[in-house]
Amino acid sequence: MKCVSMQRKEPLTEAIVTDQLQTEGMSYVEDSFEIKKGNWAVNSSYKLDLKNGQVVSLPVEFGADKKSFKISLGNVAQGERLLNCL
Repeated sequence: MKCVSMQRKEPLTEAIVTDQLQTEGMSYVEDSFEIKKGNWAVNSSYKLDLKNGQVVSLPVEFGADKKSFKISLGNVAQGERLLNCL
């Protein structure tokens, strides 16, 4: 599982996340995306944990070949954290 976090101190307006795979023979699996928002905290092992994580219902748009995706996050409030796990 690969997780990508977005952690900003200032608000974002109409934020968009995109990616495109360059490796031949690889593609994204549509049902494998889950987007959560919450707050990060350092645990006793000095690793980041997502606290108060809530699943956010946002559509993920895939390219016809499933090698790219786009997620429109909309406006992200100051201090809001987002996590996308593949």
